[in-house]
Amino acid sequence: MVVELVSRARSGDAEAYTELVRRFQDAVYATAYQAVLDPEAARDLAQDTFVRAYEALGSLRDPASFPGWVVRICRNLAASWLRRPDRAWVSIDGLHVPAPDVAPLVASDDVVTRALAALPEENRLALSLFVVDGYTYDEVARLTGTTTAAVRGRIHRAKRKLAAEVFGMVEESVKAGAPDETFTVRTVEESLERASTLLGQQRKAEARAAAEEALAALDRLECAEEEKVGLRRRTVSAVRAATFLVDSPRYIEATREHLRLCEETGDTEGLAHSLQDLAYYGHVPEPEKEALIDRAMALFRSLGRSDRVAQDICFRGWDRLLAGDPDEATALFGRARDLLRDEPYCVGHALLAAYDLFFDLCDRAPDLERGALWRAQGMALAPEKGRIVPKGSLANNYYGGTHRDWALCGEGFGSFWFWMWLPRADVPSDLVEEFPTFSHTGNPTVTRLWVETGVGPVSTPAGEFRDCLLVRSTTRESPKDEGTESKQRGFNRMWCGERSLWLARGVGPVEYRHERFYGPLEHCILTRFECPQRDDAWVPLTLGTRWEWSPVNAPAGFQATAVRQIVYVAEDQAYTAHAIYSLRPEA
Repeated sequence: MVVELVSRARSGDAEAYTELVRRFQDAVYATAYQAVLDPEAARDLAQDTFVRAYEALGSLRDPASFPGWVVRICRNLAASWLRRPDRAWVSIDGLHVPAPDVAPLVASDDVVTRALAALPEENRLALSLFVVDGYTYDEVARLTGTTTAAVRGRIHRAKRKLAAEVFGMVEESVKAGAPDETFTVRTVEESLERASTLLGQQRKAEARAAAEEALAALDRLECAEEEKVGLRRRTVSAVRAATFLVDSPRYIEATREHLRLCEETGDTEGLAHSLQDLAYYGHVPEPEKEALIDRAMALFRSLGRSDRVAQDICFRGWDRLLAGDPDEATALFGRARDLLRDEPYCVGHALLAAYDLFFDLCDRAPDLERGALWRAQGMALAPEKGRIVPKGSLANNYYGGTHRDWALCGEGFGSFWFWMWLPRADVPSDLVEEFPTFSHTGNPTVTRLWVETGVGPVSTPAGEFRDCLLVRSTTRESPKDEGTESKQRGFNRMWCGERSLWLARGVGPVEYRHERFYGPLEHCILTRFECPQRDDAWVPLTLGTRWEWSPVNAPAGFQATAVRQIVYVAEDQAYTAHAIYSLRPEA
């Protein structure tokens, strides 16, 4: 049975690993306790043991040896704990087993700890396993990798060495500290923390495995219902984050589960957000989409969330624009403006400004027949440690044409927004960084980035720029995706490649080039630049600053313009409106 559970756990079956934890948690706890003689530290070590074991499960050659293997991991962790300089330790010099008339002293944790510490390690381990949850001699032998006869002898010698009354205290103390169902709750929480860390590293496949493991464990927990529901909500949210744009069916399933939990707990705002997510990312039929959005908007109105209602009206306006009704779209955008009029400035305001830019580019009459890539986007930016970091965005997109058409529609900032890596202050000329980046599969792409200073001149229709900063990067897909074929991997191949971004001081991006490993070249250049006042940063964040870019070497008849303008500046943030309007050649 252990072999089967290990095999299933290796293939990603979280429920199987949860069962392994349940079966051997007492043995692992006892192993930790006999080594460190501290119940709290033993529980922490036991929890860490199962985390380490899960991460190393693929290296276990013989699944049948899992019990002894996980005990060895625990012993190694305990040995490391004992070497820590900051741990407390009780000296056992001069140990004396007290007489029966000092029973209150015997009952103290200190006496139990010192009594156990006096035993040889092998005897102490055998005794701890024997008294925790009643492991038999045979089971202790299998866990410690020795014979039943040897175990009997060790336990017999341990019992004889301890006075009868002290042995009783040891048994009571160890059993009292042994893990119960709350240990599994802590293990679930540890899995969620691990999932959160992995998501931050773009390791979505591993994050999903950790979240699914926690989700399976929840079904067997015996804890307060309120605590269980709270854990389930957190776990389902982690599953959603790990499957977004990676596994649509699982994302939709988890989103529907999140809806149910929000309704069950009376979380109106969480329910409204989930309804909106399901409508826009759930690939649901149009009638269901409309019904979901209507319900979400009713909930947002009841909460006084004018910003969310305005956002939805903006999206509906864009849909009307694509349906060939710019007048109705304009009316809807006007309604959104009215809702936001008295609200603090947000990305919704910037999105409305982006619609204005888009309408200017297409003379208020977008050509539906020749559209390649259209975009309206509002974004919030903030200076942070010498760089410019995006703090949120809203966007509407229309994709037509081919991948080659889309590649001709880039803007000068390129993909550096997504990496949260855009310089504002000076950076060291020898700077080199490597970090995980966005991926459509569950495995992160990896980006290596470096800079070159004093580059130039760069000639553009907007002028010639000397002494530029060149930011370069290479993005490669994960080795784990090699040999696989999927739509998601195809998207990653388009995403990966070598990028170059040239910036001029006080101007910002003047040229951008993305040489994809699998796909068409993206290459655009600055054609127009306006800045109301001088700003010597690598990217000026002055109100009214405006950039326009066009593709380099576009085929005859292809039209594309990308515009970004700073439309609002607050004390700690700047907001940009961004629009792209591109048309394929006439047939």
